[in-house]
Amino acid sequence: MFNKYCPVTLLCFFCFTPLFSKEHLPCLSEYSFEVIDTVRSPDNYLFNNYAAWGLQYAVSDITPQSSGVMFSMLYGYHISPNISCEASLHFLRYLQIENSYSSITLPNNTVLYQPEHSSSVSQMLAFDITGFLYPFGVEQKNISVGAGFSGRWGASMRNFARVKSSGLEEYFSFFTNQFALGANIKVDYIVPLSAILDVGFRLSGQFFFPPVQVTGDNIALGYFLTPDVLPPFYGATVSLGAFLRINF
Repeated sequence: MFNKYCPVTLLCFFCFTPLFSKEHLPCLSEYSFEVIDTVRSPDNYLFNNYAAWGLQYAVSDITPQSSGVMFSMLYGYHISPNISCEASLHFLRYLQIENSYSSITLPNNTVLYQPEHSSSVSQMLAFDITGFLYPFGVEQKNISVGAGFSGRWGASMRNFARVKSSGLEEYFSFFTNQFALGANIKVDYIVPLSAILDVGFRLSGQFFFPPVQVTGDNIALGYFLTPDVLPPFYGATVSLGAFLRINF
């Protein structure tokens, strides 16, 4: 049985094997390389959604004499190869504690020093709704520019204590809680690590109008740190940082 069909089998093998070589399968070869090259192509999204977490170095009106670290969470959706939208949350907190002395000169030229203690805390929780475009076209998908609107809940509190020359202690406390609306602008640079993982770098700015709602004292969030800031007041936060993004 084997000897009868063996010559036919060998003839078929040598006749048809060359047809399956790379030279005779240009379509299969080009398709294979095309799939590899377009895994992260802007015109062939495998994932429409992404989520990200990051830290940013921030300077804000709630930290006018210093800076802070802002934590951010992001969720985005690719509407088209050239347009995406994103919702994000940001939290920033600033704490300042001071211990000092004030001096009083008595009529007999005696100088008394009065210990003083003050603590100030300011914090904000902000949200952004941002639309992104790719200004340099599909060839430079790593760079995107966005703009949108923002909202911010902010709170600030200051406690002040001082011991008078009579030995009595004076105590003051101030508090304000506010909500304001505004706008944001952002510039992103994305570095792909794999098909589902990116590292992003972001420069962003948030600008807020005077608050639409105030509870407590009607003062600026940074008033305790820079008392020359008086209502009507505006707010702003400028930040630079990085985030880890997962595509799904």
